[in-house]
Amino acid sequence: MNQTIYPITFFTINIPEINRQNIKAYLVYDLFGLDSYNSVSRSINKNIAFGGNIIVASSKWSTQKEEISLNSLEKGKNTILFTSSLNGVKYKVKNVKIIFENNLKSSDHTSSLLSGNKLYIKGLESGSVLVKDKSVSSVKGEYETLIELTDTDKAKGFVSITNASGAREYKIPESKSSFKTLNEEKFAPLIITISKDAEYTETYENSTITIEKNSVENNAQVQVLKLRKKRLSCCFQRN
Repeated sequence: MNQTIYPITFFTINIPEINRQNIKAYLVYDLFGLDSYNSVSRSINKNIAFGGNIIVASSKWSTQKEEISLNSLEKGKNTILFTSSLNGVKYKVKNVKIIFENNLKSSDHTSSLLSGNKLYIKGLESGSVLVKDKSVSSVKGEYETLIELTDTDKAKGFVSITNASGAREYKIPESKSSFKTLNEEKFAPLIITISKDAEYTETYENSTITIEKNSVENNAQVQVLKLRKKRLSCCFQRN
């Protein structure tokens, strides 16, 4: 069957119902140009983009299966956006889907990628975690961080990950040669609670945000987040 490349980077998946009991969700797709999903920058339902900090290239297609947070999914239409850093590489994806699996067993929920002394860790967590000595906040049940390993860390063969349940030793993976490592800054969101009869003026990341009276019917809450340097440079492939 012939395959056609379309110059678009997002698509929608409809989920009629989401059972959140003893269920795991996975983002599954075929990938060309990058070695694994850890090198892919993707956003689900307008959440911040995860991945793409360590770019390991590949010249073959491979099937990716990435566990994602159920909190990032919505009943009905879900949008998946693939992006690439301004300093990254182009890649292709096809056959994108979200699958659910019954799983009563506990699992790690953590993946990683090592290149040289740079260790990228991504995981699922409802609150903040401490990776080595770095505090990392989660967003809709997902977190990621890029840390610098010392010779002592490498000699031990693990880094500590601490959450509300306690600390554990996470094994350091084998190092892979990368095309580039990006240490892009992440930004904390500004949350504004709006009432109908009030005006608001806020400053955030060198910008001024003004909200006029009667902008909402009753009360509302707005979250403003400065994005990382991303551009739409991958391709979505259909059969």
